Amino acid sequence: MTYTAVATPEAEARVAADLDRVVAAVRAQARDDILLAVFLVGGYARGEGAVVEGDDGALHGFNDYDFLLLFDRPPADPAGFSRLAGDLAGELSIDFVDLGLATPTDLAAARPTLFWFEVGEAHRELWRAPGCRDELPRFRVESLDPAEGSRLLVNRGMSLLWVVRRLWPDRPLDAPPAIEDVAQVRFSTIAAHKAVAASGDAALLRAGVYRVSQAARIDTLAARPDLLAWAEPGFLDAYRASAAFRREPVLDADGVGALWRAARVHHEAGFRAAERARLGRDFSGWDAHARLAAARMGEERLRRPRLLKPWVRRGFSRDAWWTGEETRFLDLARLLYHAAPESRDWVEAADRLIGEWHD
Repeated sequence: MTYTAVATPEAEARVAADLDRVVAAVRAQARDDILLAVFLVGGYARGEGAVVEGDDGALHGFNDYDFLLLFDRPPADPAGFSRLAGDLAGELSIDFVDLGLATPTDLAAARPTLFWFEVGEAHRELWRAPGCRDELPRFRVESLDPAEGSRLLVNRGMSLLWVVRRLWPDRPLDAPPAIEDVAQVRFSTIAAHKAVAASGDAALLRAGVYRVSQAARIDTLAARPDLLAWAEPGFLDAYRASAAFRREPVLDADGVGALWRAARVHHEAGFRAAERARLGRDFSGWDAHARLAAARMGEERLRRPRLLKPWVRRGFSRDAWWTGEETRFLDLARLLYHAAPESRDWVEAADRLIGEWHD
């Protein structure tokens, strides 16, 4: 099985060399801990990764490499793996290297979340210590909480909000984006496509037909128009475009503003449908939604699944959306869908929310 969608010998060789380097670095970092296994997870584990040509003319991985490191007990210096992740990202010329840390106790306590479902369905064992027999948890798609779609959309919505602060600092959204470098274009484009993808994925989760294969998800949505009754015109084409971008990333600085605006429209429609299902009621607007959600919180404390410990960059924000209250979630809808980035109050509130999510 390949690591990349293009599956050329050059692309596969580059990714394989990067993975070997990460495994070697992780084993060296874990010299004072008992490392049991190193798993590749995420897009490259599914064979859906991408490579791009860098400024040096060489191929590089695109966006991120995701790993799950299994230890017999929590590492003595978890922050060391966070620093290692940053160092490896710079060395390999990729945006992020995510090193998730877990123990057999974490595996045994894993709940049926989207993260653990995807890990169980699509992972690659890159290294295992002799005698280690621990296996990753497996869950049926039918066991996933349909609210996982809302959690996914919150995460992707935070990235959309971050784009506003990067491209429209203190200016209205109908103004041209303030693009300073290609890194901003790359981040904004990725965020937009992931937001669109999350809207379709949430619909599949609600129906219990989510699949880890992106191609299978596209086919299911195309064959089941009933799953897209909530969608805005052009959504399925946008969903297909997000998949195409993942396979072969193409950046367009001139079109990034329009791409973001369209993604926000699709994200809001998907989020409304996800929240309608989670709350069991329709709502006329996001103010009404806030009242419904607050009432729901008062009636029933939301379950918080046991997740990967937030020892490394993005580990917590990827899997957890609330920390016992819905204020962060409700603020996202208010700020993202009614954005007024030229307002000082909006800027302060958005920066605070983004900071909480990023930390």
